Amino acid sequence: KSLHHNRLTLPEDLRELAPLAEVDLSGIGLYGAIPAAMAHLPNLTKLNLSNNPGLSGPVPPALLLLPHLSLSGCKLC
Repeated sequence: KSLHHNRLTLPEDLRELAPLAEVDLSGIGLYGAIPAAMAHLPNLTKLNLSNNPGLSGPVPPALLLLPHLSLSGCKLC
């Protein structure tokens, strides 16, 4: 089942995601702010949040240091 075209928010508590190195949440209808905790996933090297125009607010600064970050199609500060 696809998550495309839903209205989803990212949870503030992301500890269970710590082992992930790559996260692709592109085009699934995310809205709201990117949780600061997303920037503190120790193994994260690639994050794709593109094509989620409902995302808002600033990008956590630590995410800008990721080797691979895609935010195209988002309306972030």
